[in-house]
Amino acid sequence: MKINKKGISPLIATVLIVGFVIVLAGVIWIFARDTIQEQIEKNAAKKLAETTCFEKVKISATACSNTNPQLIFKVENQGEELLAGVRARAFDKDQIGSTTITHEQSVKQGDTVELSLTEDLNPLVSTVEVIPMIMEGGWLLTCPDQAAVISCT
Repeated sequence: MKINKKGISPLIATVLIVGFVIVLAGVIWIFARDTIQEQIEKNAAKKLAETTCFEKVKISATACSNTNPQLIFKVENQGEELLAGVRARAFDKDQIGSTTITHEQSVKQGDTVELSLTEDLNPLVSTVEVIPMIMEGGWLLTCPDQAAVISCT
């Protein structure tokens, strides 16, 4: 008795594999497209923000007082750009530990605002680094080169 084994032809197998790869690539592209586009936009905004930070952002921070559990300090916008907020890094007296807090209160050009932070602060905070933040291309970005450091009492 002779058994007749027949499989699919090599041509059809190749066409099926190529078709599967094309469909798989399309599915991956659909999911990755938004992420890739978002990264491109964010990188463009970061590049523009670097120039803006250098040319138009300047702050001064003063009057820091640490009355546990509140950290209070003043920030003055001395630059030409509207600040979308500040990021404060509070360091303990040994400069070992730090707590970073983002405060999203706008500060107009020439204005001084008093900020009060209460989030899980170390009671031994001695210095605060205040980093200005700007809104660029819909992204909230920091200007670390324009940071101001103040001592707290």
